[in-house]
Parts: sequence; structure tokens; C-alpha cells
Amino acid sequence: MWSRVEHRRASKNGVTFAGTGQGQWIASAEGAEAAGFAAKLRARIGPFAAVTDQSDARLVLRLGGPRVREVLAKGIPVDLHARVFKPDDVATTLAAYVGVQIDMLDDAPTYQLATPRSTAASFWSWLSASAAEFGYDVVAR
Repeated sequence: MWSRVEHRRASKNGVTFAGTGQGQWIASAEGAEAAGFAAKLRARIGPFAAVTDQSDARLVLRLGGPRVREVLAKGIPVDLHARVFKPDDVATTLAAYVGVQIDMLDDAPTYQLATPRSTAASFWSWLSASAAEFGYDVVAR
């Protein structure tokens, strides 16, 4: 099990940057900032980095509840204990052999998980099976 998280996320005014590796970031925007976000970011960064629009490439889920750590621990090899994985921590890992990015949004705890759309059905199958013993609700945002 991993005991240390090297990546962080930062949010401001609806824009979030999450570190996913050495010199790699996933940037996202919500609300008014979302329209044309990739083009705005590309113009702002200029020649210093590459920007690729991934808008439709990922399934993004927010998970919360009193047993969420137990659900995630069934397939994610990251130590999610509150003393280790804290709000704004980010990890890229596997969940039942499916690549996933996990961000801790707050200490409720609420997590955001993102996985490639091409693996969404496999990821959902694992997640619903892992949560079944505790019960869960699916809420559209």
C-alpha cells in the first residue's frame, strides 16, 4: 500500500489544477470558466506547455459518505487514512485493474475519481460491487 502522496490540487474561481505526475497536470473548469477553457489555457500558457482538450475523455464521479474509505480500500492500493491522504491530495493509481485519478476534495470525506470513458463500465461494475454491502445512492449533479 502506498503511504505517501506526492501530488496536490489547487482550485480557485472554478478552475482546478491537479498534479498527476512529474510536470503533468490535469486542469479543469466549472461554471462560467468552462466555456472555451482549453483555448483560454493554451493562450495563457503559450509555448511553455502542451494543452490537450480531454473534455469527453473521462468519467468523473464524486463519492462521499461515512463508509467511502472502506469502499475505495477494496480496490485502490492507496492509504486513504485521514492522517495520510488529506484534502487536495491527488493520486493516480489503479482501481481493480482500471486506471484512476483520485482527488480528496474535503475532509467529509469527499473524493473525486476520474477514469477513461473506455473503462467506465468496468470501473462502475467494481465500484457498485464494492459499495453494495454498505448501500449507496447515485445522485446526478
